[in-house]
Amino acid sequence: MPTLMMRSGVRQERGCLLVAVSTPQSEVETAQRWKDATMQPEPILKGSFLLAAFASFILSVAIYFQADDMEGRLNGIYVGIWVPSILALGAFVLAHRGTPK
Repeated sequence: MPTLMMRSGVRQERGCLLVAVSTPQSEVETAQRWKDATMQPEPILKGSFLLAAFASFILSVAIYFQADDMEGRLNGIYVGIWVPSILALGAFVLAHRGTPK
């Protein structure tokens, strides 16, 4: 009598139902690939630091050109100094993550 394999890991052989205890290898591999593709913190960190630096740059340009007096322009320059600081912090955090403990 032919063996019938069902999707849930249950198969029927000679009139008896046999339940597979382990997950089929293909589903395990698929789950591992999905986990590897979605649970990587480094691209998230890189993107976050780059987004923060870009937002700081845009904000500094907006503050600088919207200002009517010298104090407002200095505030724009001050916010513009955040950009290399944010990028340096990002480089430090990512370099520190790569070192073994």
